[in-house]
Amino acid sequence: MKLPETIRGIQDTFGLNYRTFLSTNPKTEKNEIPTRILHLVPADLSGSNLCQGAGNCRRICLHFAGNPAYFNSKQRARMRRAKLYNEAPQFFLNFLVLAIAYEYHNNGGQLMAVRLNGTSDLPYEDLAFNLSAKVSEFIARRFGITIAPGHYDNILQAFQDLSIKFYDYTKIERDWQKCRALGYHLTFSFDGYGNKRNHKICREAWQNGLNIAAAFNVKKGRDLPAEVYSNLLGIEAPVHDGDLSDYRPNDPMGRIIGLRFKIPRKATFSGSDVLRFCMC
Repeated sequence: MKLPETIRGIQDTFGLNYRTFLSTNPKTEKNEIPTRILHLVPADLSGSNLCQGAGNCRRICLHFAGNPAYFNSKQRARMRRAKLYNEAPQFFLNFLVLAIAYEYHNNGGQLMAVRLNGTSDLPYEDLAFNLSAKVSEFIARRFGITIAPGHYDNILQAFQDLSIKFYDYTKIERDWQKCRALGYHLTFSFDGYGNKRNHKICREAWQNGLNIAAAFNVKKGRDLPAEVYSNLLGIEAPVHDGDLSDYRPNDPMGRIIGLRFKIPRKATFSGSDVLRFCMC
């Protein structure tokens, strides 16, 4: 069955392919269930701020990490995806539905995870869209997956009957209860010292039952502290090692998710800079 004309147009105009719209990375490959991740360019690199809560993390975003030999091609691909979101959000969400359906089909209809904000921080629970009848029909005929055409309040609604677990890290204020009701698992990210707005939302998220992810100045292979007290946030909690995998939905509640501080290549930091970003 041929692709709908609108999808072909998106692929041609933006240089995209729905089969490669989602990807994996070394950390998601550690997950206990197959996981796909969507990467856009972070913060305002696309001309529109896709990370409204970004502060200190602009300097250390893992968008800039990885093999430098592939960085330019990686950034171009992420920029094309961000361009589609910025210029045609309805088409972007239709394209994303198709991409997720493709990955679900390839996984044999078995339980899988999707992380929508790999290098962005968009409130997907608030992004309403209309699924094209032609895209719905293509998905049904090509992949044997039924996703009815019409209006959806968000993309999570479109997949509520399938075995897909959506999760993300975030630094923006969300309707925590709405996300929980949708099955959208969120972990809030501490942005280091100096970002007072982040500290406020961090405390709010903690009070609403979210775990808090924070970087620690601990080298790879070294143990994280067993527990931590943050006078800044007024939080005392055990530390769960978040580097063991990227999959957060199975984390025990009431934890600080510890991530070892990673400096992107070519970034210059002093010791005081490093501590500014870390929980301790």
